[in-house]
Amino acid sequence: MKSDGWTWAAVVSVALLSGCVSNQKLSDAAREHLTQVKSACLPEVSFPTDVTARDFAHRDERMSVAGEMEALRNAGLVKMTPLVARAGDLMQPVRRYELSDAGANYFRVIGRETTTGQTDGQFCYGRFALDKVTRSDQPVKIGGRKMAAFYYTYRIDGLPDWATRPDIQAAFPTLAQIVNGVGNAEWHWTMNLTANGWKPAI
Repeated sequence: MKSDGWTWAAVVSVALLSGCVSNQKLSDAAREHLTQVKSACLPEVSFPTDVTARDFAHRDERMSVAGEMEALRNAGLVKMTPLVARAGDLMQPVRRYELSDAGANYFRVIGRETTTGQTDGQFCYGRFALDKVTRSDQPVKIGGRKMAAFYYTYRIDGLPDWATRPDIQAAFPTLAQIVNGVGNAEWHWTMNLTANGWKPAI
């Protein structure tokens, strides 16, 4: 999941439709949007995760679960135990990856499967926050509502060191794009003009 000064020529067009729009009002609208955005997290994963020798041999391939697990293990977020377990129709040697104590600090549990003992969740690496609003499109009227797109750059509060590791970023390219876009990647969101000012479209 990516994207936070001021370009006042664009604000003039907003003022024509909604009255004077202050820097603060635009920033407040962008911040309100960001409070509705989930924390910056990796894709959902289940633990324990078993990786066979065959899968492990392909760990350097893009989007490889084995590669992702190894990167997480090297970062201390998961631990690995070699054992024999059922994989498909066969009992065979596997590398079993489980959440470590350190990893639990960043893991958001989504659900637990009581029959299998698996825990589903995501590793999160901070929360999005507004860096600055950069510009806005000219407002348009759609279906009786005035709408405009606002553009901003972002920061990530609480970014842990492991999210900046080269191996983690190689295993999770979306994370790399988001982390490396802090302060310069431009995101946008549609805002509605309401009786209470500009509000993020839901």
